[in-house]
Amino acid sequence: MLYLLTRVCGALDWGSGVPLSANMLGKLNALQVHYIFPKALLYEYGYQMAEVNAIANFCFLTQGANLAISASKPEAYLKEVEARYPGALASQWVPLDRELWQPENYREFLAERRRLLAAAANRFLDELLSGSAAASVAVNYSTVLNPTTAPVPVEDDEIRDLIEWVKLNGLPRPELDFKVCSPTGEVLTVVDLAWPAGVQEGYSQPVALVLQEDKEQNKILNQAGYRFFTSVKDLRAYLETLVGISASER
Repeated sequence: MLYLLTRVCGALDWGSGVPLSANMLGKLNALQVHYIFPKALLYEYGYQMAEVNAIANFCFLTQGANLAISASKPEAYLKEVEARYPGALASQWVPLDRELWQPENYREFLAERRRLLAAAANRFLDELLSGSAAASVAVNYSTVLNPTTAPVPVEDDEIRDLIEWVKLNGLPRPELDFKVCSPTGEVLTVVDLAWPAGVQEGYSQPVALVLQEDKEQNKILNQAGYRFFTSVKDLRAYLETLVGISASER
């Protein structure tokens, strides 16, 4: 829903001020997920993985804007974005109360952004029901709703390199920021990446990467039958055994 709202509700890019509409063409059409509060900063302040990976901490930007902001502190870069492109933050449903841009107020930021997103979603759905949305936006639904085109967050260089290696070696792409759920659908924990059906689907156990582990999460993953790794290096060594690469060839 966040990706859909970004495409059809006039959200602005934070690096150019350009509307991120469904009608963007060429390279500009590819958006990336941006963590408003950087993951490393939130972990430094003691927030848990589920909070760090909350949908309300995501927005969509062009690659250039995402790279330019990188891991900048929100209280600094959000102020610069608002000064350079007035209205750009509000267009992405970011609370304008600067106190909420401080890491210690992150939970309050999430609560307020969830409220803003919910209001935007309800307005859009009401417009769809009344028919007025069709007149105000021209939506390319093959782009907006196709899950294969919706980007996923890849912040860590090690993870990005690992995914490229996985692709080159013909292994299935992992799911990033994967939610491990109970049989009833309750989210139990979130891992950095996972192969929930196993790397060799149907023949091996589920695999996960957990860079910020804790004992409770380990217990959850063990009960769910996951083989999990706490470093990219250890995970890659495991994957190399699956494709027949010996230690001397690494």
